[in-house]
Amino acid sequence: MAIAYGQAGVLFVGKLLDLIKNHRGRVFASIVPSGQAAPVRSVPQTFVRRDVCLLFERFYYFLEEMESDGILVLDETDRTDDKRFLSRLERYFSRHEVGKTHANLIIPTPLFTASEMSYPIQAADIVIYLIANGLRLPAMSVSARDDLKRSWIEKVQGLQYETARTDRYGDVFTRRSILFVEDPWGVRR
Repeated sequence: MAIAYGQAGVLFVGKLLDLIKNHRGRVFASIVPSGQAAPVRSVPQTFVRRDVCLLFERFYYFLEEMESDGILVLDETDRTDDKRFLSRLERYFSRHEVGKTHANLIIPTPLFTASEMSYPIQAADIVIYLIANGLRLPAMSVSARDDLKRSWIEKVQGLQYETARTDRYGDVFTRRSILFVEDPWGVRR
């Protein structure tokens, strides 16, 4: 019985990733090294971590390209933490210049929902698990789990959004929606 259940789980993950692709789903994720605690110095209440800001940037580029608006749907955690995060996001979207620009396409108030109440959040949980345990980007030093199917990781990478942009100096740069941020508490380099 346990083998059949395991095989069904393996089949489910592959089919789920195919379903996301077939519906033109995209994955936006930032990876930070494990154990990244807030710095000892005091962090202002308005501070939004660098990895979150970079995700908003990528999501904004995607929405701009699609000529669409977007909403953030987040997995509920602790109510106090969710309220604290919501306050930081509201300040980011209303007081920071880049945040104000992003608010033109990203609805600045996210929707919080419990995983067990929403299939898309459950699907996101599976993708997040695969990214955290199997996907490795060049700057990362931690090895991936060997027991995750390589085809799943390749499918997750295929769900990544990619865009080429030009900076103010005319140089072209590429942005991907799955990124590694070594120091989420640091300043933009």
